[in-house]
Formats: sequence, structure tokens, C-alpha cells
Amino acid sequence: MNVLRCNLYVKITLWMLLNLVLLAVLGCGFSLYLMAGRGQDGILPASLFSTRADSALRVISANLQYHSVLEWEELLEPHARRLPVHVHLQSLDTESIRDTAIPERMVEQAKKLPRAIYSFCPSPEVMFWDPMGSTMFAGKNSNVEYGLPPVPPALFRHTDSPSRYWLGRVMYIPDGNRQIHTVLVVLESDTVDGHGLFFDFDALCLLVLAILGVSFLWWLPFVRHLSRPLRRMAEYAEEVEFDKFSCVDRPFLSDRDFSGARKDEIGRVGYALVSMTQRMNRMLTGQRQFIRYVAHELNTPLAKAQMGLGVLECKLSGDERVRVQQVLRHIKRLSVLTEEVLSYLQAKAAMNTPKDVVVDLCSFLSSTVQGEAPEDDVHVEVEPGLSLVTDRDYLQRMVSNVLRNAQHYAGDCGPIVIRAEKKDAEIVISVMDSGPGVPEEDLPSLCEPFFRGRAAVTHPGGTGLGLSIVKYCIEACGGRMEYENRRPRGFAVRLWFPVKKKGHGLWEDGAEM
Repeated sequence: MNVLRCNLYVKITLWMLLNLVLLAVLGCGFSLYLMAGRGQDGILPASLFSTRADSALRVISANLQYHSVLEWEELLEPHARRLPVHVHLQSLDTESIRDTAIPERMVEQAKKLPRAIYSFCPSPEVMFWDPMGSTMFAGKNSNVEYGLPPVPPALFRHTDSPSRYWLGRVMYIPDGNRQIHTVLVVLESDTVDGHGLFFDFDALCLLVLAILGVSFLWWLPFVRHLSRPLRRMAEYAEEVEFDKFSCVDRPFLSDRDFSGARKDEIGRVGYALVSMTQRMNRMLTGQRQFIRYVAHELNTPLAKAQMGLGVLECKLSGDERVRVQQVLRHIKRLSVLTEEVLSYLQAKAAMNTPKDVVVDLCSFLSSTVQGEAPEDDVHVEVEPGLSLVTDRDYLQRMVSNVLRNAQHYAGDCGPIVIRAEKKDAEIVISVMDSGPGVPEEDLPSLCEPFFRGRAAVTHPGGTGLGLSIVKYCIEACGGRMEYENRRPRGFAVRLWFPVKKKGHGLWEDGAEM
């Protein structure tokens, strides 16, 4: 239990050591099996080789037994022709059969192998002659058990000049006189796999895959132990919106990965991430309240200053009147700034829940243009009878901000077109200008509060809050905003609203019945 609470470095180190121990145990076990206590210098367990080689050797042995030794080479020839390798025989107990092609070292190793003590399952009436004087071939009344001899180890060697590979097995073959001969049967090939006869590479591949699978299953729980909380932290960080903090109160934040119950580095990072997000939320909430208070308090003296300067302007003339007009323009600009800050904070805080009312778009857009740009070249294009069910104040704020942006950045470059139309199940209001557009690198950040990009140099005086206000207002109304550069010139902002019903007195497009 204390190991589970230790830091991540110790966990990884211990798990790595355990994995090495596992690999060492598997390697040692395989090596012990390979060596079988004496498996060196070419002596290997027969089970490492293909069953095809074992079957070929047994067939050769079965076809030679009970025949004269002088006939063995002739009997061997048709079987050898069917195999992709050469076959050699060497007697280990007499000089009756000898093949000089077999490596001498292999013959010496074969002679040192222990001999079997079982017969070939003969009939109980058959008596075998044992020239060595052992009990191996005793009669039926002896206590010797009859049966197949145990499988001896295989001999495998490689020789040079020319390159050859040799696979040999010791076989016990009775001749026509019932005399048992200990024979070394050798298969010779010019390839290491004996043209597919020596080794079963499919089994080898399965063995490798099994080892990799065991290693994968061994590491999988620990990798998941590390990756799962890290992935969740990444998802949490990606979903957090600093303007809404939508993830701060998510239910999963109370689990051990984020609550501080997990004591390793991952648990500490998760807890620190949540704590930091909560602190930033409290800090930004306080800042918004302060900015809202300051902006609200500034509106009153600014309004009084505008009123007093307006009265003073009427009484002055000449240079004094011009100076007062300049001051009025600066105060108006400051009033617009405070109004935009208040609109932005209000939209973010959702101070007012949108109220759905029927808005006739033709009259609404025309009156908005008259109020915001009475002297500019603005064209309004609306489908006849098109109405929208949404909050009128929010819609006024959206269209006004987009129109002011178009005036500020492209008002002298050509007409501004405001178009309202229905597309499928949505109503779209487009505001398109003919200005230079927005630099491509600035497009992804246009909705960030106070972001102005290159426009801060080319068009000073903005706040960078216009599209931020539009974004929050249209999301509050259940719609979406799109913007893009037009070709060959211009910039377009499109406000998409879902078609809604208002009680039972409207069609789906919002028109009155």
C-alpha cells in the first residue's frame, strides 16, 4: 500500500525492474529448456525442430528395419529423393555402415549420448540378440518393459567450405537378423531451415508474439494508470473557457485524480490544475465586477459632461467652438468604450435571460441602419415578410456591433450590404463590406476579448470587444456566428439563428398567421 502512495519516479523504476525480472525469468527458463542441462556444442532438444523432420527420420527408420544392412542404402535412396535435403547414415556400434561426409565431431557427440533401454514393441515371442550383453533386448519373461524408446536429443551443426547445415538423430534400427543397430541418421541442407524441413518458423513467430503479448499485458495496467488521468487533465484544460469556466464544477473534479487524494505527481498536478482554475475564476469574477462598476460609474459624469459641453457649444463661436466640439468627440468615444465594456460583461455574465419576441427583420434592420449609419452607403436586403423569433435587445446589440466594425474598418471602401434570408431550418443575417479584410493570421483570434491584431496600427481607436459581444449574444440566443474574408475584397460576418415557434400564432419561420 505504501508503494502505491510513493512518487511517480519510484513507481516507474519499480515497474521497470519487475519487467526486467519477468524477462530474465522467461529468458532463463527458455535457456534452461534449450540447454536441457547438457545442450551445448550442437546438442539441442528435438522439440525445437519441426515435426516434419522428426516424421521424415521415423519414416526412414521404419523402412530400413528388418532388412539386411547391405540393402539399407538402396532402400534409403527413394525416400531421400522425396526430401529437399540429403540423407546420410552412420553406424555407431559397428563399422558396417559408414559415411565420411558426416562431420566427425557430430559422430563423436552421437556416440557419447546415453543409449535407450527400451525395445521397439516387438511381439512377446520374438527374442532379440543383444551383442552388448545388456538387458535391452531380453525375452518375454524378463522384467523389461517393452515400448518406444525416448526421443533422443538432436544434433545440429554448421560446416564451412561449402556452407552446410546438418541435423542428426540417433535411431535404433533392427536388421534382418533382429540385431539392433544404433545408427546416426543425418539430414544435410545448404540452408539453415533445411528448405522448411528443419524449423517451423510459424511456431517461432507465435512464440515471439506470445512473449510480446505477455510484455504488453504486463505494461498495460501501469500505462493506463499514468495515461488516463493525464488524458482527463488535458481534456479538462481544453474544455475550460476563461470567459465561462464551464468545467469548474464538473462532477469528475471530485474524484481522487483531482481532489488531492492521489499523492503522486499526477495527483498533485491534477489538484493544482483544478485549484489554479478555481482561483483564476474567482480573480476574473472580481475583476469583471470591478470593471462593470467603474464603467457604470463613468457613464453618469460622462453624460453630464456631454450635456454641459453641448450647452456651452451653442454659446461659443470660432476657435472656442471648434475646441469644444473636439472635446465632445473624445467624450463620445469614451462613452462608446464604456458602453462596449458594459455590453461585453453583461453578455458574458448573462445578466438578462433572452426573451423571445417576433422581430420583423425588414423594419428592424432599416431602423438599425438609420440609428447607426444614417449617412453611410449601407444597403439592406431582406426577403419579403421574413421575421425572426429572438431577443430584440440582443439582436440590436449584435447587428449594431457588426455594423460599427464595418464602418470603422471599411466604411470608405464601398457599400456595406446587410442581407437577411432563410436557408433550410435557419435564418441568416449577413453583414458584408468591401474593405481590405482581416489578415489571415488574425482570423482565429478575432473573438478573443480586446484582441485587435494589426488593426491596432492601421485603425487605432477600437476596443477589440465588438465580435466578442456578438459571439456571447448569439450563443445566448441559441445561434452561431461565422466570419470570413471575401474575394477579391471585403469581410463578411454571418449570424445564424434557428427557426423557432412563438406560441401558436406563428409559423415556423416566425411570420404571423
